[in-house]
Amino acid sequence: MTDTERASGDIAEGLEKAAKEGDLKYIHEKNQVLKQTVVKLLADIDGMLAKISAQTRKPVKPRPDKDVLEKILDACYTFDMGTVEAAVTSLESYEYETDGELVPWLWENVQQFNVDEIIEKLIKMNIGADKSGSKL
Repeated sequence: MTDTERASGDIAEGLEKAAKEGDLKYIHEKNQVLKQTVVKLLADIDGMLAKISAQTRKPVKPRPDKDVLEKILDACYTFDMGTVEAAVTSLESYEYETDGELVPWLWENVQQFNVDEIIEKLIKMNIGADKSGSKL
C-alpha cells in the first residue's frame, strides 16, 4: 500500500467518524485534503498503468487477419460461438494499423450473441464474399 493510499484511507475514516459525530468543522477542513489526496492517487494509478501498457505492447499488424475473419463468419453461420470467441481472442493478440476498432466491436457483439450483425458487418467488409450467397 502506498503512502497516498494510506493517507486517503485515514482521511476517509476521519471524515466518516466526523460525519457520525456531526463535526462539521473537521469535515470542512479535511474534505479538500481528501480530494487532493484522491487526485494524486488517481494520477499515480494512471502512471502505473501507462508503464504497464508501454511494457506490454502488442505486436502490430496492418489489419485483422482475413483468414481469422472468415473463420468467424463461418462459425457465425453455424452459431459456433466457441470458435467465434477463440478467433476473436486470437485477433486481440495484436494491435492494428487499420480496422483496429473491429476487434472490440466483435467482442461486444459476440457477448450479446448478435450473430446477424457480425455476419452483416463482415460481409460488408468483403469477408467471405465468395461464400455469402450460398449460406444466407
